Amino acid sequence: MIHRNIIQVLLVVTALAFICNAQRNQSGQQCYCASFTSIVDKKENILDIQIYPQTDFCNQVEIVIRNKNGGRYCLNPNLPVAKKLLAKFIQ
Repeated sequence: MIHRNIIQVLLVVTALAFICNAQRNQSGQQCYCASFTSIVDKKENILDIQIYPQTDFCNQVEIVIRNKNGGRYCLNPNLPVAKKLLAKFIQ
């Protein structure tokens, strides 16, 4: 009986370890942007600009640009042009 209880406790501890590890690995990984570009379309080709602030789920500011050709890309928020967009958005 004691042997069976020890196995059950070990199984529960192992399952909890896997769950905690999975949650820790997902922290900050719920971002929209997997990669960034430093190239921006011409103003007349930009259809939409979405700015996502830093959250508990994503530890970075994200600027997602959609162009008239149906493309979507993420602009590096550290670029001067991106900082200008953010400044205009805040005003």
